[in-house]
Amino acid sequence: MKNSVSKTETQSNGLLLPVTVIKGVGPSKAAALASIGIDTLQDLLNFFPRRYLDRNLTDNVLLKTGETVTLIVEVIDAYLAHGKKSRLVVGTKTRNNERISIVFFRGVNFFQKIFQPGTTLVATGKLEYFRGFQLIHPDYEILTSAIKTTYPISSTGSKKKKQEQEPEEELSELPEMIHAGRIIPLYPSGEVLKSEGLDSRGFRKILYSALEKLKVKFRKSFQTKL
Repeated sequence: MKNSVSKTETQSNGLLLPVTVIKGVGPSKAAALASIGIDTLQDLLNFFPRRYLDRNLTDNVLLKTGETVTLIVEVIDAYLAHGKKSRLVVGTKTRNNERISIVFFRGVNFFQKIFQPGTTLVATGKLEYFRGFQLIHPDYEILTSAIKTTYPISSTGSKKKKQEQEPEEELSELPEMIHAGRIIPLYPSGEVLKSEGLDSRGFRKILYSALEKLKVKFRKSFQTKL
């Protein structure tokens, strides 16, 4: 009887929901998760990190070459630098107005689109020095974008993407960071999981979405019992 009640409560609070209820988890990604025994949200929550990494924000007054740092920066400009290796150089400034270049040798076209002037991001990487401080291919998380996507209704009733300028936000209003600015979990992965975008970054994203969904379920379940 006790187990039956426990199972009923588990069902009502959403823990037994399939992982496909998570945004971005389709059949292919769900199959990859199933290969390591993750079928439900409860299974996902019981998939523990292999270790943790300190991604707390660095006090940029103490910047030193060779150290791994995590900084909030704002994009000022970006340009292509040609030479032995072409690269995208994204000029940014820290909250103390110190200039730091973020350099990409791969995925230049992609990064050129997302790192528009005014974009605020948190970047983590090894600090190097070449005509100024720079981070090469850092891990990053966009906090506020200079370009946002909206979906106005067209005359046919369908939705079309439209880009427009996004207003500036105060740092206190920034969305919660899940990849930086805190102690972050690193999850075990493999080729099958990585091929579906389920590296540590991917797991953090779907776990965050799962917790947000369960938060709503728990709230509704609690209100019903009251």
